[in-house]
Amino acid sequence: SFLAKEEQGRTWTVEFADHLVAIDAPLSSALGERILAAIHARFPTKPVRWVLFGHYHPHYTGALRAFLAAGAKVAAPEGCARFAREIAERPFTLEPDAWARANRTAEIETFTGSRVFEDATRRLEAIDLGAASGHTDEHLLFHLARTKTLLQEDVGWYAGPDGKLRFAAGAKGILDAITKRGLAVETLRQSWPVDHPRPSISIAELEAGVRAAK
Repeated sequence: SFLAKEEQGRTWTVEFADHLVAIDAPLSSALGERILAAIHARFPTKPVRWVLFGHYHPHYTGALRAFLAAGAKVAAPEGCARFAREIAERPFTLEPDAWARANRTAEIETFTGSRVFEDATRRLEAIDLGAASGHTDEHLLFHLARTKTLLQEDVGWYAGPDGKLRFAAGAKGILDAITKRGLAVETLRQSWPVDHPRPSISIAELEAGVRAAK
């Protein structure tokens, strides 16, 4: 995976055999276009075929229009899919962005529960944690089976000035989802905040944190 980071925005890019899947489109069309340029520089022969986002807040959706303009399709639970359509349909007449200039219809797919993206090289599963996130009614986690990694945005943990891990309300929901689905997870990565002092933790740390919070 490739991490693009600028102006407090972050995009994970998952590489498949002949295409890419982007996870999160932060903040603005202008930032999205710069992130896409960085992705293209890293993977010049592979298009971004899909753009996914964990939930509807702007740190994850503000640049959706740039990814649509680059040819990416959206896959999301029903509510987030409606939100993506609304973003795509907004008129940009004073300062047309790349999507306004493209003059196309967005390709947006909906799913319930989970959606798998897979080829011979990679398996990525987007899993709707839902209200168990303690944050939004729809909230995706992203599981990379080959590397036993779970990606999530901002509901798992944070570290205070003392460096000690503290676990948010959604941490139990994340652990329950891992357990109930039998996901092989060794490492969890969190995308927000960008300057997080502990952006990744082990599954053992998550389990210990949830136990301590009971």
